[in-house]
Amino acid sequence: LPNLPDDISCASELDGRIESFVNGGVGDDLFYLYIGDPLDAFSPAAGATLFRGPQPDGTFEGLPEGNNYYIAVTSGATCMDIAGPFEIIRPAPIVFDATPAPVTCNGEEDGSITVEVISGGVGLIQFAIAPNFNEFFSDPATPGSYTFDELAADTYEILIQDENGCFEKDFITVSEPDIVEIINIQTTPELCIGANDGTVVFDIIGGTPFNDPLVSPSPYFEYKLEMIDP
Repeated sequence: LPNLPDDISCASELDGRIESFVNGGVGDDLFYLYIGDPLDAFSPAAGATLFRGPQPDGTFEGLPEGNNYYIAVTSGATCMDIAGPFEIIRPAPIVFDATPAPVTCNGEEDGSITVEVISGGVGLIQFAIAPNFNEFFSDPATPGSYTFDELAADTYEILIQDENGCFEKDFITVSEPDIVEIINIQTTPELCIGANDGTVVFDIIGGTPFNDPLVSPSPYFEYKLEMIDP
């Protein structure tokens, strides 16, 4: 008398289960788990593959997904029964995208990671970020998506978990620009007082340049010069 199979709990697990019991018989019961119908427990068909057994109880655990499981039981030398087919289903994995947004300026803490579940998962999807994996977040306005903000530049481990406790993890890096620096400053003085023909030439490194092809065909910085000592 088999119970209904227990499906695999999470995509990454191997915990399918079929449990069966004997009602009647003459004792000395032995249970067998086949893939394919054995037709006869004492002389199984060639098309059936013995997957587990023989064993004295009818509980088969740690089963992978499949749709052609059969349980055969023998009792004594002549009594037998066969039940099936039974199906064990593996749930779809949680598939997600995680998109980091960089810190705007070196040393700031305004980076973010947006996580969006594309498929998989059951019920309420929640999100956590290391080191606080015991603190979960979800946004009712955007179920299946959440943004962790106010992040400094670093590599973060994120966790996505459904209501069955199935989860996925990943490492996401939030970057930051280098410190903005002005280097290689070269100046030339006015040739004559009031000529206003002095020059200053310099290079800018670090930071995040503007990138607007309508203004310049190559990335550029904006800057201004102020006279502080006439």
